[in-house]
Amino acid sequence: MPDAGPPPYAGKKATAFPLIPFGGRLRDAAVQTETGMVRVPEHPPESGLVLHGDGARRPWGLKYRSPNAATLSLDWPSTDWPFEGHCEMTFAAFDDRFEVSQSVGTTEGPAPFALGWHPYFRADGDSLLLLDADAVSMNDPEGFARPFTRRSEALKMRLRDVASTRSYRLSGPDVRLVKQLAGIQLSLGLFGAFDEVTIHVPPQAQSIAIEPVSHVLTSPCFPNVGTNSSLHGNVAIRAHQIELR
Repeated sequence: MPDAGPPPYAGKKATAFPLIPFGGRLRDAAVQTETGMVRVPEHPPESGLVLHGDGARRPWGLKYRSPNAATLSLDWPSTDWPFEGHCEMTFAAFDDRFEVSQSVGTTEGPAPFALGWHPYFRADGDSLLLLDADAVSMNDPEGFARPFTRRSEALKMRLRDVASTRSYRLSGPDVRLVKQLAGIQLSLGLFGAFDEVTIHVPPQAQSIAIEPVSHVLTSPCFPNVGTNSSLHGNVAIRAHQIELR
C-alpha cells in the first residue's frame, strides 16, 4: 500500500482496495458512539462527508508471507479514525480460487469498525449479475445509502440496466458475474461477516464494482467491535469457462 500521494483507486476502474474501517459515505463526517456523536476529518477535504474510511490511504505492514499468500496488518487510531483497533488482511492464491480474508478487533473496549473490499471487474453491458437477496438499499441522489427494505428474490440483472449504486443483504453466499461475450463466469463466495454487498456500475458499463461488506452505511451507527467480538470476513473468487452464446 502506498505511504503518500493520492489514493490508489483514484480515477481507476480496474483495481481493488480495502473498505476499512468502513465503506460508503459517512454523512456529516460524524459517527455515532456509545458516548455520542464523534466528528472525524472529512475526506475528500471540505466535502461534508467521509468516503470509504482511511484503510486504503495508509501504509500496511507485512506480517507474514508464503509462496502463495501474504498477510498485511494495520492499526488504529489514526488521524482520520480516532478509535483503537487492529486489522489483518490476507491474500491467498490457490489452484482453483483466489481468497481475501479480513479481520478486525480491539483491545480497549467497544469501537466502531466495519469490514469491506472494493474490487472492480472488467465487464460489458451484456454481462449478467446473479445473486439471492432478502433486502435492498438504493443510494439517494447524493450517493448515500438509504435504509434497507425487505425484498426476497433471486436477482438476475444485465449490467446496462443497473442505473444506480445499490446494496443487497444476501440470503445466499454466492454472487455471480457472467461475462457472456468472453465465455467466463466469476463466482464470489462471501462468508463470515460479509453478508451484504454493494454494486456499482460506472457509466458506459465497462466494469463493475462488487463490494462485499459487513455493514452498509444506512446511518451513522456502526456495529461495535469489542475485545470478545471481533469481525471476520472471507471472499473466495473462482472463474469458470461457460459456453459462448
